[in-house]
Amino acid sequence: MTIHIDHSQDGNSLFENVYITGILDYDFSSDNLKVNDLEINNNFTIGKDLLVNKTSYFTGVGTFASDVDILGDLDVSGKLDLDNLTVKKEFNVGIGGTVLTANTTDSAVGIGTTRPEYKLQINTLGTESVIVSAGGSVGIGSTDL
Repeated sequence: MTIHIDHSQDGNSLFENVYITGILDYDFSSDNLKVNDLEINNNFTIGKDLLVNKTSYFTGVGTFASDVDILGDLDVSGKLDLDNLTVKKEFNVGIGGTVLTANTTDSAVGIGTTRPEYKLQINTLGTESVIVSAGGSVGIGSTDL
């Protein structure tokens, strides 16, 4: 191919701006394509994995048609609407579980306490607490089990 723009060039290269107003029909399968800035104004399909090495930002609704694995933390600043919720280790409401905590390590639930010592414990141990032991005994206030 010979191109005469500002200088003669032989081969398959273009050294000036190229504008395509129609459809580009080119097989990129054997090429390593690098793009500095890309705006896509229509739907497109990715045939293999999508790897994002930096922060990504999405506007609009994102729909996932299969499972989603999150290997790090997930921060949600808006409302989280779930049909079903399974917690495998620990569930905390309030910072660190200050309102409600439940964990599978010792199968304990705490209300108003971050580390329940009994199966069910309301408030920290003391005169204003209610506790239920593993055997079903109930303690109210300062009453010992």
